[in-house]
Amino acid sequence: MEFSEILSYRPSTDLNDLGRSREGSAADSAVAAASNGKRKREDGVFVVPAPKARRPDTDVSDVPPDAAAAAAAPEEDERTRALRLMEADTAPAEGSGLTIAGVRRLIKSLDRKVKENTKMRMKHSDDPTRFVESELELHGQIKEVHAIATTPEHYVEVIRLGGLKTVINLLNHENEDIVAAAIDLLQEMTDADTLDAEEEYATALIEGLLDGQLLPVLMEAFGRLKDTPENDGLQAALGIFENMLDLNPKLSERMVKECDLLTWLVTRVRTKKFDPIKLYASEILAILLQGADAKGTDANRAALASVNGVDRLLQSVSQYKRKEPASGEEYEMMQNLFGCLCSAVMLPSNIQVFVDAEGIELMVIMLRERRTSMYGTLKLLDHLLSKGDASKTACATFVDRGGLRSLFPAFMKTPSGGKGWRKVSEAEYEEHTVSIISSLVRTLQDPTLAMRVLKKFVEADFSKLERLVELHIKYLGRVQQCEVGLKAERDVLEARGETFDDIIENEHYLKRLDAGLHTLQHVDLIIGEVLYKCGAAAAERATALLRSKSSPFGAISAVLIEYGDNVDESTAVGAAARSDVQALVMVLGSIKTD
Repeated sequence: MEFSEILSYRPSTDLNDLGRSREGSAADSAVAAASNGKRKREDGVFVVPAPKARRPDTDVSDVPPDAAAAAAAPEEDERTRALRLMEADTAPAEGSGLTIAGVRRLIKSLDRKVKENTKMRMKHSDDPTRFVESELELHGQIKEVHAIATTPEHYVEVIRLGGLKTVINLLNHENEDIVAAAIDLLQEMTDADTLDAEEEYATALIEGLLDGQLLPVLMEAFGRLKDTPENDGLQAALGIFENMLDLNPKLSERMVKECDLLTWLVTRVRTKKFDPIKLYASEILAILLQGADAKGTDANRAALASVNGVDRLLQSVSQYKRKEPASGEEYEMMQNLFGCLCSAVMLPSNIQVFVDAEGIELMVIMLRERRTSMYGTLKLLDHLLSKGDASKTACATFVDRGGLRSLFPAFMKTPSGGKGWRKVSEAEYEEHTVSIISSLVRTLQDPTLAMRVLKKFVEADFSKLERLVELHIKYLGRVQQCEVGLKAERDVLEARGETFDDIIENEHYLKRLDAGLHTLQHVDLIIGEVLYKCGAAAAERATALLRSKSSPFGAISAVLIEYGDNVDESTAVGAAARSDVQALVMVLGSIKTD
């Protein structure tokens, strides 16, 4: 029933209709109509029941001028009163100058209007026109309480007065528009921009929200909000979760444990049609799985598998194996989904879950199709196959399922062109490609499968080995260029008499990695394996190519020596990796380069 229909409602004289009039949905839409505009009947007249006299419940000095004027106004005609109530919804109170006394009046008034609305709903459940005015007044009072959201220094007092719990309880209200108004208020109160420099108030607010059972109550409210792109309430609800995570990243594990947020998110992103809520859901999901709190993040990754989330995310990205995103926002959402899967497989137990869900078969198809999704596919495969012993099965499955036929065309040619969000990062594309090959070469335990990878570099007249040498020269040049700048920094420090300590040394190493050293290390690891296991012909071809480009063969050994020196030997895996690198260096040292 529309707002105008509610205001003009008259009880039916037909006894058969009286039972149907008890439904509350008519009143639930009243505030929506009030908020969305001034709707009229076809004859242009509003008809409302005569209002009861209102008792003043706020100090005029503590509320906005418009509200104060309205409170002090004499009798209004019915149409003017309805319009004033609607217009008050769009004029939230200013927070500047709000005193503790003003806060108390606002919270007291809110509590009174909640009780009055509850009383009227119970008393006149069969006649929405009898409680619609209390509903509008409650909605307007929630808007006035927005003044508190601009003064976080009063949050402790709001919590002490029970105002925060009152707002949280409104999430259980039967009227969707009251629920949406309460959600909007909570989102504004938790806004990280307001609380960023107010850690004390932010902590108090978060504790108050958790004590008030916000997480399960808010999650339950999702079921009463219409899931449409136009529903600001649903997006604001997601915004509350995001704001709370901004204020306290360690809440991610608690969010997943105390409510069904994770299940809702993975279900929502699986819908085929793109919309802003799907984008927002993918962002919140990424935060939960990629958080800074390692313990909580791992727990969330395990929880993802327990709700069949890995399989659902694979279904979500599968629509892009032959389809392109229609916009930059949809592309961002697709990348978020790939990022969620990358984070999921950081937990070793989820790698097998991914394999069992036939995720590798999907990745092979997506590589072969060479769509925009190929970059996300390479990034995901890089994460999946680079976890050492935990990735053994995944590496073998990738080769068995024909992954090499899809991977090496991507290795041989980096995509060029593209504008805006379609533009591919050349450096990241090549980094992921060579890292995947490096992982396969070093992780595959079956010698037959490992040789299938290495033989790719000697077939077709060593064309893929030529590509390797080309990448070696390219990234060696980038690293050397970076080192020139770092040397200048070092010279400045020495001129000032400052010590070049381990901290600065580590910073410089990270800068070199970012400049291309990481890619160069993987390239040279592959070259070392090819020259070690593919015979003298491969070594002769590699040395000839390097000589033709005036690139020193010894640079490969130097890169591998530094790589080995930075491998962590404290674990068995690290010690084995360093030993393998040292063996490659010895082999390279025995190759004649004349």
